[in-house]
Amino acid sequence: MRLVLFLLGVFTLACASPTSGDYVFETTDYETDCPTADDTGSTGEPDAVSVKVNDDETEVVIAGGDPCPLDGNTYTCTASYDTDLDPYDAVLTIASESTGTWVSNKKITGSGSFETSCSGADCGSVEDLGYSFCGSSWTFEATLED
Repeated sequence: MRLVLFLLGVFTLACASPTSGDYVFETTDYETDCPTADDTGSTGEPDAVSVKVNDDETEVVIAGGDPCPLDGNTYTCTASYDTDLDPYDAVLTIASESTGTWVSNKKITGSGSFETSCSGADCGSVEDLGYSFCGSSWTFEATLED
């Protein structure tokens, strides 16, 4: 019986196809070491986000962002941005990643994270000005709106 349930689960996952549309994303777990972030990672209201899968199912665009590679049912989006904090000798880096898998034609589960960091001799000075060098991570479920 366990083998049948396992194979049914594998078959169901293999049949899940990435589907474009508006998805309602809800955070299921959230952790942060950022001092100004709330402890839920959520506004309290689910967010509807546009998800567009290209015709040959090799890329996905989430919320109008840059295309992310799609491998079967799974996408991974990564980004990193550097900002010079002139006149200081400091560069602020914001790095993020989001990974999601379609577990059915209408549901995505996944995780995300971001981290801010600083490089340069004056990082301590800019941190005193209120910049936070920290990170957050979360898991989510997203359901296609009907």
